[in-house]
Amino acid sequence: MPDEERPGLPTLITAVWGRLMMEKEYRGAALAALLGHFVAHDECNKEAQRTWSSFLFEAVKDIQSEQRDAQAIPSCSFCGRREPDVRLAAGADAFICDDCVNNLAKFFKSK
Repeated sequence: MPDEERPGLPTLITAVWGRLMMEKEYRGAALAALLGHFVAHDECNKEAQRTWSSFLFEAVKDIQSEQRDAQAIPSCSFCGRREPDVRLAAGADAFICDDCVNNLAKFFKSK
């Protein structure tokens, strides 16, 4: 393929970023945006740097949203299981399931 038919690096990075965002692979998209920002910086392209910064910000926002959603669903702080697989008891900043309580009780009884 002749050079004039090949897409440039920024075009390829943009395609990768878009695909990763569609697939909800936000960490990979953030890395792609960071790479795009570095390429734009190397080319002294301030407008592209701002664009890549906004792409990076969008990916980070989605990472944070995923983390908030994951924290909203209670799970055992010891084994990670969730209801309805186990029953959970809430503490101040943590949860423990009935299986882990039983395992801890057995452990302390044996000592």
